[in-house]
Formats: sequence, C-alpha cells, structure tokens
Amino acid sequence: MHSFVRLVLLFLITSILNKYYCQLAEVDTVGTTWQVSKGMDFANHQFMDVPFYNANGSMGLFRDRVGNCYISRSLTSSPEKLNIKGKPKGKVEWDFKRPEILYYLTSDKFFSYVWSFNINSGNAEIIYKTENYISEISPPHPDGDHLLLGAKDKEESVLEVYSISKDESIKIPIDVPMHRIRFTKSPDLTIFVNRSEDPKTSWLVNINTKKKTQIYQGKSTSPSWRPGGENFCFYGDNKEGIRSLLILNTEGDIVKNFPELKNHTLGWSIDGKYIVTDVKEKKDDPYGGWICVVDYETGEISKIVKYQSDYLTESGEKNSTGLPLPQLSPDATKVIYNSSRYGIKHPHVFVSLVRLPEQVKNAKMIKSDGNVELSWSKSNGLEIEGYLVFRKYKDGNLDLATTLDIEITSFSEIIDDNIKGYQIVAKEFSGIQSKPVVPKYD
Repeated sequence: MHSFVRLVLLFLITSILNKYYCQLAEVDTVGTTWQVSKGMDFANHQFMDVPFYNANGSMGLFRDRVGNCYISRSLTSSPEKLNIKGKPKGKVEWDFKRPEILYYLTSDKFFSYVWSFNINSGNAEIIYKTENYISEISPPHPDGDHLLLGAKDKEESVLEVYSISKDESIKIPIDVPMHRIRFTKSPDLTIFVNRSEDPKTSWLVNINTKKKTQIYQGKSTSPSWRPGGENFCFYGDNKEGIRSLLILNTEGDIVKNFPELKNHTLGWSIDGKYIVTDVKEKKDDPYGGWICVVDYETGEISKIVKYQSDYLTESGEKNSTGLPLPQLSPDATKVIYNSSRYGIKHPHVFVSLVRLPEQVKNAKMIKSDGNVELSWSKSNGLEIEGYLVFRKYKDGNLDLATTLDIEITSFSEIIDDNIKGYQIVAKEFSGIQSKPVVPKYD
C-alpha cells in the first residue's frame, strides 16, 4: 500500500513538473517563452541591471529563496547548482569580459573580502580584502578591469574602485546614504550615486577629485546608465509634470522623453541601442502588464511579453520576489524576467524571444576540382556559439552537414549531384538559431 501511495505521489509530482517546467505555450508574447528555472520551487534573477547572462550569453545566473546560486546553460536544460565557497553577501556579479568568472563578497568582524570564482574549474580565491564595510559589488566596469564596492544605506561610508590587474583600490569617502551605486560606464570611471533617503537625488562622483556633483533634484526610480556614460534613463516627471520614461545627460537635462511609458524598472542593452522596461498593469494603458523594448534612436516601442506578475500581495504589501526586473541578453535577442504567474510565493525566471540572432553575411559558394566550397563572414554577435551548415537535396529534404565553431567560417566537401544547395545558420549558446542564408555562387 505504501508503495502504491509513493507511486501516486511520484506521478502527481512528475505531472506538475512537466506542466510547469517547460517551454510555455499559453503566454501573450511576440515570440517563444521558456522557463529557465524549471524543476525549482522558487527562483529569481538578481536585479534589472545585474546581468543574468555572462559575457557571451553561454550561462545565466539566478538564485533560490535561501540564496543558493544556479546556472542555466540553455533555454531547455535543467538548472545547475553552484558550489560557491562561503556564503555570498549581496549580489553575485559576472566578469564583464571573461565568461567563466564570478565575483562575490564575504565578511567577518574585521574585513570585507572580494572573491573570484571560476565556474569551469570550481576554483575560488580571495582577490581583495578591505577594512571598510562593504555590502555589495556593483556591476563591473565595461573595461573588464574595475570593480565598484560600496555600502548601502549608511550615513557615512567609503566607496572603493578596485583594479583587478593592478591590485589597487581608490577609496572615496561618501557622506550621504546611498541606495544605488553604479559605474556610469564612462571610460573615466565616473560613479553614479542615488540617495536612499528623501529627497532621492542623483549624483556623480569623480574618482580623481573625489568630489560629487548633483545632476538631478527629483526622485529618480531605478536609474540605469547607457554604455559610454553620457546618458541615463529612469522614470520621473517630465517638464509637463507627467511621469514617464526619461533620458537625461550628465548635466541633468532631459534629452528624450517617452510619455507612453509610465512605470516601473528598466535598463539598457549592452550596445546602448535599446531600453527594456516592464509597465505596471493599469486600466486603458495599451502597454500595461507588458515588457516592452524601446528603440532609442527611432523611439519605436515594441511589446514583447505579458509578464503576469503581481506587484502587491493579498494584504496590499509590496511584493518584490515576483517583480519582473527585465533585462536584455548581450545581443538583445532575448528578454529575461521574473514572473509570479504560478503564485506570489513561487516566482520563476523566464526568457522570451525578442528577435532572432543576426544572419551570417557574405556567404559564397564555389565549385572546383570536384569539391564545393562555402565561405562567409564571422558573426559579430556576442552570443553566437557557432554555425550550422545544412544540405538541401533536390527532393526538398534537408540534413545537417556539419556544426562549426565561431572561428571557422568555411566548409567544403565532394560535389554530390543530388544536392541542390546549402543553408548556413548562426546558432547562439542558448540554442536559438538565425534565419538560414543560402550562399551565392561566386
């Protein structure tokens, strides 16, 4: 009898997992949606501007309810738990250029420690320690060398800019409680500080003079910096007093305004071409409840997916575990977000397609000495793992001729009269493929 009960329970659990942990069909979206936290009861990616994906998009990082870290290696694989030495304090950060490296903090009564963790080898080492109180590592600078360390919500504290290559730290005393501490992503390592207490003003900190300059007087919600450090975006009141998505320069001037979008969190793509945002559900708002992508140059707003999350609990308290916190993958082909579509107490991490990867270019085909030779230009996509070459036969059938690494941009084989032509496809680490390109005779 006990065995029968166990079998019934196992069947029910398996049915639930099969229902909830797979590619999703019943979701309002322009493309396919996947749940990358399948098999877990609770998962969140960390924050809107703390990258989910590593430098080349081959791995995604998220956490469970008790802070354990997990890796997603594709859109359909099961999560892989990381055995990180010590208990990370605050957020865990990817190295901006080395796909296999993570950084995290630990502390004791005397010091704060910065660790480097190699996912491939499993090696963890302390690369820096400081006597200053540090509560988080901010997203690393795009130069791949500098880390920003700081303490949140303290009246007085010290910012540190640490150089990995030089093993040196610049220390900057700060006399305001800080809510957000970020690099502006400018080459000169300027730091952005957002006050944690009202008024939630915004400041820039010069690491050479150690002086801070106020750049915005009003409350700025979830500010995010465009690569290059010239502009940042957030939700605030425009000149007409209407809350909207604003883009400001370093002087505090509004340079672009998107009044169609009212609220909530947002962030830039790595190339600075797009802004992604979730929009709170609101009656008569065509974008309400959607995650949208904004083309910065044209101003075009595209609805990507209904995130299906609750901002408030049943008691009316603000819910944070299921907040979407959307962000774009390195090539902006996918949007990553949290959703409580299975219940506020059970949020999960999802990925929805924004667009397909870029196709290969300059594809050519020549025939000589009984061989057919294909060639094309290397893809510029950060997330491209390699290429697939397909044969197309005269009867209409396709088969895979070869799978190639990203650095290999040619293929040759003996001429087969049954083959009508070839197709070349760029493939991401995630498994998503570009549209096929038919090489032209040269």
